[in-house]
Amino acid sequence: MKSTLHKNYKTASNLIIATLILDPIEFFYSKYLGMTKDEIVFEGLGILFIALTAYAIRKGVTWVKYILLVFTLLGILAIAMSVGKVNVVSVSITVLQVMLMAWALVLLFKIPGPTEQDALDSDI
Repeated sequence: MKSTLHKNYKTASNLIIATLILDPIEFFYSKYLGMTKDEIVFEGLGILFIALTAYAIRKGVTWVKYILLVFTLLGILAIAMSVGKVNVVSVSITVLQVMLMAWALVLLFKIPGPTEQDALDSDI
């Protein structure tokens, strides 16, 4: 028997994947010629974590939305701290990433509880 997940899980996962695609671009623009090995390793770990978050959301893990909430708040803090310190392209990409994460969060928190009825996507 296939389990059905709410359609917002798939949409939120796609939004997180969009932030995943933007992350290496933002890293390239935010750094100067002095990229160290540690920065590259941490960037790779960050991309892996975002990918795992998108996968967990796609599978319907409900508690991941709280982790995503923390990272969205950290993104807002990063924007506030980086204004005027890095180039405009980097800040713009970070703002776009935070907006996509916030949209995914709204979708995840709008998913009704198990007793409520709403549209289900049976293709998942």
